[in-house]
Amino acid sequence: MQAGTHKSQPKPAQLSSQWWEHGIYENEYIRDPKTGQWKIWWMNYRPQYHADFETGWANTRPEYVPFPKKTFPEDPAGPDELVKDNHLWPDTEVVPFHYAHPITGEQLTADELAAPVKKA
Repeated sequence: MQAGTHKSQPKPAQLSSQWWEHGIYENEYIRDPKTGQWKIWWMNYRPQYHADFETGWANTRPEYVPFPKKTFPEDPAGPDELVKDNHLWPDTEVVPFHYAHPITGEQLTADELAAPVKKA
């Protein structure tokens, strides 16, 4: 994503007025039995990197966007729970899938989901 704040608006101290961001959503939905409507049950956004627009992701400083330290309601804008092992570029991770293999129906192991290691 390309994101930004118009120059007429105050910007957060830790951010540039324009930035790059990338992440993966893994969401779950449920159907309301009363109305039949689908609703978001669980929203999980796993950011992979944030970076200054001017200097690019190759120059991203650690915790360019700080991770939440407190949960709601102590932090009114905080998450319901804190995620352990936050990773942002250059400290990346393979985002695990929380559902069964679409063809075999089997749950994949952490080893099967891990990125291959380059052999010397």
